[in-house]
Amino acid sequence: MIPGRAAIGCLILLFPLALAASYFPWALIALGGICLIFLCYSLVEWAVIRDASRKISIERQMTNSLSLDVWSAVALQLHNQSRFALSIELHDMHPPEFIFDGLPESISLQANQRGAIGYRVKPQRRGDYKFNATDCRITGRFCLWVHHRLLPAESAVRVYPNFAAQRHYSILGASQLSQFGIQRKQRRGEGNDFHQLREFHDGDPLRAIDWKATSRIRKLITREYQQERDQQIVVLLDCGRRMAHSDSGLSHLDETLNSVMLLAHLAIKQGDAMGLMTFGGIERWLPPAKGNAASRSLLIKLYDLYPTRAASDCRAAASQLMARLSRRAMVIIVTNTRNEESDEMIAAITLLKKRHLVVVADLRESVVDRINAATIDTLEDSLTWLGASNYQIKRKQFHERLRGHGAMILDVIPEKLTGMLVNQYYEIKNLGKL
Repeated sequence: MIPGRAAIGCLILLFPLALAASYFPWALIALGGICLIFLCYSLVEWAVIRDASRKISIERQMTNSLSLDVWSAVALQLHNQSRFALSIELHDMHPPEFIFDGLPESISLQANQRGAIGYRVKPQRRGDYKFNATDCRITGRFCLWVHHRLLPAESAVRVYPNFAAQRHYSILGASQLSQFGIQRKQRRGEGNDFHQLREFHDGDPLRAIDWKATSRIRKLITREYQQERDQQIVVLLDCGRRMAHSDSGLSHLDETLNSVMLLAHLAIKQGDAMGLMTFGGIERWLPPAKGNAASRSLLIKLYDLYPTRAASDCRAAASQLMARLSRRAMVIIVTNTRNEESDEMIAAITLLKKRHLVVVADLRESVVDRINAATIDTLEDSLTWLGASNYQIKRKQFHERLRGHGAMILDVIPEKLTGMLVNQYYEIKNLGKL
């Protein structure tokens, strides 16, 4: 309990009267009377606030599943169960890994009144977290005292990769998806799985005509095919030290997990099975599966996954995956390589290509792009640009070597990984490469 602003203001106003009391007897009498009244009011309000603060309850309302780097609403429901009006200034004790907006907040509650305030949080790290209590500063009618109290209100939450993007992309049309770098190309009548017979339309290929059905009903009938279903997509995810690099506030691993979750959502909607295996200090294996249960399993497997300081052994990871995955699949290796690792990567691709279709998503730091696009004004700028240019040339040569061994290469910054991965998946589906 500390003096409030009103109490301090009263003491300041009494100071001139205290000076006058040194010279005038009437001022001394007035000072004594005012001090007595002030003391009585202070004691009464001190007792009132102390008792009333014990009769305040608080309840936090929020979802227990949050998305990484996405704003989520939090509501605090307060109930003043005392017989006195109170003013409350509060700050919720959110985890330090969360960014907040809308705190501190104030609210006035009459006797036995309920009220609510809201604010937003944005998690910056995945994992398990707790909201422990709410820090409150309580004042009464005359604001003579401020009572500081922590109101218990525990809430446990989990921060997952950005699964909110799945719902967002699900409601967008094909034309709207293009603004996110996703080009969904429908190819009617193409694919390897027979879908149905239908009447011939202008523009249909002649090779699609079913001559037996045409002769039977004496009308041109076309065979319509659809994209293959029941295929397997497996992400081989690097969790080594280079995936801890951050360009936009999120690490490369965080950006990758967001992209993987969206790819899984779209692949499962297409009827394919989605699986995942990690390497680089962390070993987790999720066999390919279908349906909403597969999406939930991915979230549970990935929400507490962090980059390690270990060196990544892609060759050993490829050997483990070959032992675990007997059926042909589209294997997507997501990593951040350097030219000196070419032999190891080539060995991994050569091994995987014996059975699977291999796609390598090689993340690069966006600073390289910024250096190449920057204006050159000084000698230091020239040397920096030359170093970045040489790095890019060697990187392209490295990728050409990987393509020569049968891998599809995506050279991409993490922010654009989602569009590149989804487009590559759709292209492979359209062409029937699996």
